[in-house]
Amino acid sequence: MSEKKKVSGLLDMLDAEQKGQPWEWEADPRGVVPGMGLGATAQATRWAWLGMQMEAEAAIQSALKRPAHRPAKDPLLSKDAVRAFAVWRMCNGLRHDILRKPNAHITTRALVALIRQVENALNVPRTRQLFAMPDQTVETSISRGKRILEIDDAWNSQFCEELMI
Repeated sequence: MSEKKKVSGLLDMLDAEQKGQPWEWEADPRGVVPGMGLGATAQATRWAWLGMQMEAEAAIQSALKRPAHRPAKDPLLSKDAVRAFAVWRMCNGLRHDILRKPNAHITTRALVALIRQVENALNVPRTRQLFAMPDQTVETSISRGKRILEIDDAWNSQFCEELMI
């Protein structure tokens, strides 16, 4: 059995085919740079080879590189939006199910106090409570959440109604 001829280019392959010799691609053709002409100097070929290696390394590094910042979190999943949604649900439940007055005015502080009482009655651990913080901080958070969920001053929100469906 004859040994296969190592070929490094199209012309070598065609030559081996014409002679009927078995052939295989050379594993790592040193000094061969795709696209370099036959008349290229050794120095030009060397620089082209180094450039290819640098491009390959840069591509690998950019693929492995982590983003420079944290990925953006969906605003609907922020704590502000979750708090505002909880207060909106409490307000809707009170207005429609308990008071039976859909336009009743209930303050944010009253709603937060009620939710805190429910959390305490259910023995929710303090680390899991939505409103285990000072009143000023809670109200600021709820205000930001109201903007995200498009809740107006009277605690009405078409967006929250659609979320409930």
